[in-house]
Amino acid sequence: MNVLLVEDDELVRSSVAEALSDAGLGVSERITAEDALSAMDECDCPSVLLTDINLGPGIDGFALGSIARHKWPGVGIIYMTGQPWRLAGHDLGPHDRFLAKPFRANALFQAIQDLTGPAA
Repeated sequence: MNVLLVEDDELVRSSVAEALSDAGLGVSERITAEDALSAMDECDCPSVLLTDINLGPGIDGFALGSIARHKWPGVGIIYMTGQPWRLAGHDLGPHDRFLAKPFRANALFQAIQDLTGPAA
């Protein structure tokens, strides 16, 4: 299973990527939404897009999720942020999950399993 991780904070990105890799998942790391959009043209559909909501200037995580869902209708999307109020006004669909930072690895793995099934 592959995860496309989009996170602009280096410490968070490396910690999450390490946890995912240690669990045996493939991880492709991107810093910005624009980097992730380039990756979408270069790679197969990941099982999960794990994206921060606030990615700095440019496209935010919600817009990235919308583009990803259009390109890969079956992708599971996990939105994460340290500012949970950013979720206000955004409805999550059945293939979306939300994690408030900081979160524990088991919460991340549970969200992945919820989206992909017991094989995760």
